[in-house]
Amino acid sequence: MIFRAVLGSFIAIAISATAQAVIGIDNRVPVANTKAFPYSAVGRVLSFSPGTGALVAPRIVLTAAHVARQYASSFRPGSTPQGAILGEFGVEKVLYPRGYEEAGCLVDSGEEICDHYDFAFIILKEDAHVAAK
Repeated sequence: MIFRAVLGSFIAIAISATAQAVIGIDNRVPVANTKAFPYSAVGRVLSFSPGTGALVAPRIVLTAAHVARQYASSFRPGSTPQGAILGEFGVEKVLYPRGYEEAGCLVDSGEEICDHYDFAFIILKEDAHVAAK
């Protein structure tokens, strides 16, 4: 019983050290239909450090540079934890702000300046078709 209490305390400390919180009342609800626009334009960027991206044009995804810089391979619009709902689209190239490259941020320099330029455009190999109404 003592072991269980200690283990429970350890887990609680570990979770609280990494947990994020919503300030105020959390009234978020999961999106039921990620195939519907505008939710279909948001998706998963697959890379060494995966993250979220949003289509801003049929072949252009806006995402964080720190997500795209590490071997961005594809984009899955309308993704859910169960997988790619609307397909998977390969990456042709990634465009970073000049300041991000000049500060050495492409090699994880840890410089604070990198936060100011932490965005990138991913150019897809083909149009990602998501319905807009």
